[in-house]
Amino acid sequence: MRAASALAAAALLVASVPPAAYAEFLAAPAPAGGPGLRISVADGPAPPAGEPAGPAIGLTPGGSAVVVRSVTTATIPPRPDVVLLADTTGSMQAALNDVRINALRIVDDIRSVQPDARFAVAEYRDVGDAYAFRVNRDLTAEPYAVQDAVDTWEASGGGDTPEAGLHALHMIATGAVTLRAESSPIVVIFGDAPSHDPSLGHDLAGTVEALTSRGIRVVAVDVGIPGWSTLDDAGQFTEITGRTGGVLLRAAEPTDVSNAILAGIRAIQATVGARIVDCDPQLSATVTPAERTVDSGGTVDLTVSVTVDPAARNGGYACRLEITVDGIVQGGPERLVVEVTGAAPDVPVLYSDSTRLDLGEVPLGTAAPARTVTLTNVGDYPLSLVAALADQPAPAVFAINTSTCAPTLAVAQSCVLEVGATPRAIGAVTSVLSLASSTDTGGLAAQALTLSVAGRSPVLQFNPGVGRPGQVVDALGTGFPAGATVALTWAGGTDPVTVVADAAGGFAAPMVIFEDGMAGPRTATASVAGLGEVTSGSFLVQSPTTQPGVFTRRR
Repeated sequence: MRAASALAAAALLVASVPPAAYAEFLAAPAPAGGPGLRISVADGPAPPAGEPAGPAIGLTPGGSAVVVRSVTTATIPPRPDVVLLADTTGSMQAALNDVRINALRIVDDIRSVQPDARFAVAEYRDVGDAYAFRVNRDLTAEPYAVQDAVDTWEASGGGDTPEAGLHALHMIATGAVTLRAESSPIVVIFGDAPSHDPSLGHDLAGTVEALTSRGIRVVAVDVGIPGWSTLDDAGQFTEITGRTGGVLLRAAEPTDVSNAILAGIRAIQATVGARIVDCDPQLSATVTPAERTVDSGGTVDLTVSVTVDPAARNGGYACRLEITVDGIVQGGPERLVVEVTGAAPDVPVLYSDSTRLDLGEVPLGTAAPARTVTLTNVGDYPLSLVAALADQPAPAVFAINTSTCAPTLAVAQSCVLEVGATPRAIGAVTSVLSLASSTDTGGLAAQALTLSVAGRSPVLQFNPGVGRPGQVVDALGTGFPAGATVALTWAGGTDPVTVVADAAGGFAAPMVIFEDGMAGPRTATASVAGLGEVTSGSFLVQSPTTQPGVFTRRR
């Protein structure tokens, strides 16, 4: 509108009460503290007394809980991109002066709530003026850049009563201002006259569609004179602000424009959204409401219901809750941790491919060929495994030579034990290999493998097997421990003959037949430390006078 039409503006009247009573908004305290969390638990213990409520609860298998996440929104939409769009025709000088004087206050007030706010400055006039629309400053975070751009506004021109407001809004919605991709775009338009419809080819319906497609909310401050000319004379801005989720305010005086701008931004409603991003398989969760719209600065209670699978094992599991305000994610997803206790112990299931290991018969002191046993976890849970031999006197007969078994055996995995044995005494000897398996929930199982090995008796004999007193014969030994020292003694004798068994466990040692010995059968013993004595077979001692019989030759 031209300047002459503003002479009737001795006083501007408030035509309606705006949301949030903007005249009082500056006195309203900002919300204090962070989001609260209240927990209600069913079928499980509540958090320990004395601990602050937090996103962690204790439940038993099959139990459930309800967590109430209280989200208090900021008084200004998150990450705002605010475009100050002024009608700079001839009748607007007083309103422009108010915004120019208070530009830094507007910026500081918004940034005190949302520090990452950005601002752009633009103006519009009418067809036939030097320009119908122009951007004075594209998006910036610098307060003084905003001030410099606002300072360029000068009231001039205007032609007829309607201006190019729809054209200006359409231009901003379609890229004239570089709005950020993840932001809350807000266009604050103030003027005292409606727009041409269409305006430079942009009608009301097309402008609303462009604004809503870009997610722009419009705050409209009407500084016109009711009954003379107002921004919303044709109901255009009732339509625009209603469809975009914005706010329409009227300024009582030109000096109220800056206050109305801040009040309008604070009066924009916030939409809080929530969803469960993911849960561990042992949990299921839902959140309600999925979305709710409240006045900026209002609180939404989100109810998160979480249930534990009846088959869950003891341990910690989590779901993640994502919260958005006006579609913008608020920080990272929040973790709701559930500590599951009280699950029945898992039963270990360990399979052994043998229940008895017979290592055969070998000479005393000789290692038997090793045998292996393969162990497999055929259950559903990892196992802690301990393999141990029964106590044995020294020197031990049985030993676990090698093992590929780690302390924990994963599901469907196998490991191998190699068992060896060295017999220390004649005959069979047995022992037990114990296998203890357990799960991390306290399940226990025990198995036992029987081990056996036999020590073959050494043999002592003479060559020849008969002899007379004073004759020397060879004592022949087989099956003795390799390298063992063997003491050979005639039964009843006192002076032993010492010999060392060779690598094959054999030896040959000369022994003298006592001359004063009685004729007849005689034995000898072979003594080995740690093994005891081995008795020879009978040796026949002949009488010294015994002669061969008369040999008669037949004809």
